[in-house]
Formats: sequence, structure tokens, C-alpha cells
Amino acid sequence: MDKRPIAIFDFDGTMIPGDSIVRYIRCAVQRGLLSPFALIGQALNAWRGVRGRITPEEGKSRSLAFLARMTAAQQADFGRAFCREQLLPRLYPQAVDRLRAHRDAGDVVLIVSASPDIYLRYLAEMLPVDAVLATPTDERGRVTRNTRDGEKVRRVLAWAGEQPFEPDWAASHAYGDSAHDLPVMRLTGHPVMVNPKPAMRRTGEGLPVEDWRNQ
Repeated sequence: MDKRPIAIFDFDGTMIPGDSIVRYIRCAVQRGLLSPFALIGQALNAWRGVRGRITPEEGKSRSLAFLARMTAAQQADFGRAFCREQLLPRLYPQAVDRLRAHRDAGDVVLIVSASPDIYLRYLAEMLPVDAVLATPTDERGRVTRNTRDGEKVRRVLAWAGEQPFEPDWAASHAYGDSAHDLPVMRLTGHPVMVNPKPAMRRTGEGLPVEDWRNQ
């Protein structure tokens, strides 16, 4: 079986500034899919999540509950439009260059993110990546397993086990901004901290650091 390097990219904070689900909710309000008054509940929901009063899965499920009022076709149209209009223009140029460099080198390129799959999946149609492994989201916006920490490792290993090649982990690369990314990054021989948060700087001390920004 052939061996191939894998390049793993986190998304929020690594490839774009900020949190994409926040933009997704704002976009839903702008398109009339969600009442502006619902933003109050969204803010409370975020506060509860930060305080640990609800799990990340509960927080995302509540934020995405409006999807239950949409058909699958409407969800797909909205997801594609959101990625095209809101996410692609905000990508760091360095992130796009690095995606292309890995693709040109023959590496397998993955985006592995805790952001909801309900919209992030469409980046696979728009960027030079082989797969997007994001938090699974059903048609009603419900999330049961958040893709971060050890879950990122599980998802990547499960995906790799289904491929017609063997990962060359020693030659692989990974990029992330959060300590939650470190478990999957440490699978690879070349983990790189991108715009690292304070907790990641402490936990990942000694790893290479890169600063990616929009000009």
C-alpha cells in the first residue's frame, strides 16, 4: 500500500479570523431565516457555554435549531452561499497558499474542525482539499459529538482507515490555533501553531509558530 503525507488544517482561528458559527447565525438573521430577537437567546446560549452550564453539543444544537424549519435543499443552498459569500473572502492568504502548496506536493489535504458540518462541508467543493471532517449535524441542527480534542484524532484515524493508502505520519503536517487542536496535530511529524491562543502557547511550547493575517 502506498504511503502519503497528510496535511491537516483547523479552520476557525487558523484559516479565518474568529468563529464561523457566529457569522453563520448572523447571516441567517440577515436572510430572514432567524429573528433578530433570537440573537438575545444566542448570546445567552454562548454565555452558558463559556460558563460550562451547557455542553458544546447542547450549545451548538440550540444555535442551529432554526434549521428544523428548513428543507434539506434550503439548508444546502444556504450553506453553499454562506461559504462562498462569508467564508471564502475571509480566508487568510497564507492559509490558501499553504493548501495549494500541500496539494501541489501530492499531500492529502484535510480540514478538521469543530465547526458544524451543516455548512463547512461545502468548502470541499470550493477549496483544494480532499475532505472536510467537521462536527456532524443532522437535518434539525442537532449535534451529538463535537469534533475537537481526542474526537479530532478519532475522526482522522477513522477516515484514514477507509482510504486506499497508508498515512505517512512522520512526513505529515498540521496547523491549528487552539490547545484543542494539539492532540490531532501531534499525530504528525510537523505540527505548526498558527495564531496560537495563550493556552496553546503554553501547552505547545517548543512547536513552530506562524502568524497568518489578512493584509
